[in-house]
Amino acid sequence: GPAAEPWDVTVATTFAQLVAVHCPWDAAAAPRRLVVDCANGVGAIGFAAVLKRLADEYPEVAKQFDFTLVNTDTARTELLNGLCGADYSQKTKKPAATVHDATVRAFEAAAKRDAALGVYAVDGDADRVVGFDCVDDAAGVVRGAG
Repeated sequence: GPAAEPWDVTVATTFAQLVAVHCPWDAAAAPRRLVVDCANGVGAIGFAAVLKRLADEYPEVAKQFDFTLVNTDTARTELLNGLCGADYSQKTKKPAATVHDATVRAFEAAAKRDAALGVYAVDGDADRVVGFDCVDDAAGVVRGAG
């Protein structure tokens, strides 16, 4: 059969389609901030490719978001899933400390620009995702949604 399309193509295309249907864009609005914990795994490489593809092929969608990728060190394999990522977050019901730190900074920036914020974590091979509820915008507190 035909070869499957690359992961970044699938994710970028699907993301753009979802945004078009579910997130009408107000050009005057500040970009939505998204923090993604990549678990120091292949998700870091994949999400970097997705962001490039969004910028290149879906610039109107890309302008609507301000992504912060954390835990992106794929060179040091001992860091894979180490106190980070979806597995850690699902078990502990909290984000990795690095995610919390990035989230606090993102909350501060989002509050200044009146922007929405989302916080997510993928596991090492990026086939699972955990989302977090943003409970306290001022303190940057998030809790696992599982």
